[in-house]
Amino acid sequence: MLVAFRDQDANGDGDPSNEIPMGDTLRNLVDGIAHLFNFWGVAYNDIDVALDDEGKVYSPLAADGLREALETVSRWYNEKLIDIEAVSQNTNAAEAKINAGNVGVTWRWRMTAMGTDEAVYSQYQCIIPPSAEGYQARLQHYLEIPSFGAAITAGCKDVEAAAKWLDTQFAWENMITGYNGAKEEFWFYNDDNMVELKPMSDGTRTVPGQSSMMFCSGDEYFSKVVMASHRIEKTEYCKAYEEAGVIEKNS
Repeated sequence: MLVAFRDQDANGDGDPSNEIPMGDTLRNLVDGIAHLFNFWGVAYNDIDVALDDEGKVYSPLAADGLREALETVSRWYNEKLIDIEAVSQNTNAAEAKINAGNVGVTWRWRMTAMGTDEAVYSQYQCIIPPSAEGYQARLQHYLEIPSFGAAITAGCKDVEAAAKWLDTQFAWENMITGYNGAKEEFWFYNDDNMVELKPMSDGTRTVPGQSSMMFCSGDEYFSKVVMASHRIEKTEYCKAYEEAGVIEKNS
């Protein structure tokens, strides 16, 4: 399939040289190029330690399929089946190539709310990771847990005031506003007193570059917030992975 994208002028513009069979960025834990290793049963994660189905600690770096995965991905690079800039370009550069309609296959957390026009992202569909010959495809069991958020320095002259200021960031409306943008402009309370995020021009919800602290469980969040379209998209993918039996048992 990747060879066909490379050689057969997939976008129909008469120039078979501008197609990128597969591409995106190196990225990170949730949607980086190393997730191609999933095809060879390597449930990649960014700490290189995991629990197998029996609860035993092991390292994905010692997985049987890792060498073959690396060799195959290397060969795909050499054959120009993967964008050679994928390991060095930033997200903006990768998005520009996708938005131009030149990328056949990409690895992504989701397609909507990523700054991509509907005319482009509607041409893509999520696939279940295929199993390479002799292996069972495995995806990591990804679990979101609280990460470090803020610190008060040793030089702070009023620790109590600083702590109170940090505490106010965790008030419900402050968290929603800090993460999603100003109330009424980017979100509102509907008739059921649920937080509803306003759609963007492409019908999805895009966070406007906000950065804030948030702490609540998934159950709490979704009991108070109407699930946005891009979260629905990702949830559907997760259901499909689970039904296909390709997600590892333990997070």
